[in-house]
Amino acid sequence: MSQAQTDQKPVGIFREERSLPVAQRSRRNRRGRSGAWQTAGGAIAALLLVALAVDNYRLHQQMQQNQMTIGQLQQTAQTNAALTKALQQPNAQLYALEGTQKSSGSLVVVPAQNQVTIVNDLPPLPKGQVYRLWAIAANEPEPTYCGEFNAGAIASWSAPEAVCSKNVAQMLITAELASDPPIPKGELVMKSRG
Repeated sequence: MSQAQTDQKPVGIFREERSLPVAQRSRRNRRGRSGAWQTAGGAIAALLLVALAVDNYRLHQQMQQNQMTIGQLQQTAQTNAALTKALQQPNAQLYALEGTQKSSGSLVVVPAQNQVTIVNDLPPLPKGQVYRLWAIAANEPEPTYCGEFNAGAIASWSAPEAVCSKNVAQMLITAELASDPPIPKGELVMKSRG
């Protein structure tokens, strides 16, 4: 081989490549690494935002359910307080009411004050109708009108007649038209046992 041939560098895969300066190589690597980190960071941030949104929605639903439960408990507490107050009166009479359609309730009558308190789970009536309370005295065949009320957990009023709070054999609740005179002709909704 001649001198010219030995001075030539091999061509092809063994050829030496000129290397880039160190500063350029590190910049190029940083750009590649930082782009990958930015993409990964963006994906993680997006996942965290989705997770937070789902958790926020779940907490909002739970808060609404808790608020409904609190409202129901407050209503029950008010009902219990009114019933307890009525029962603490001297000579208070308690009547357990049975409904004709799975309704139930309690009636407390305080004879000294002619005070009547009803705790019930009656359904709301159509517009123009009311519930009416009637008392049947021990020796009387006809019921006496004792007041009217709308559906609600509790109703309380002063009875118009003394017979509504003394010597009562049975209490009745009917659904009547509000415009009708106080004569029992509507549907029987509840009655006391006995």
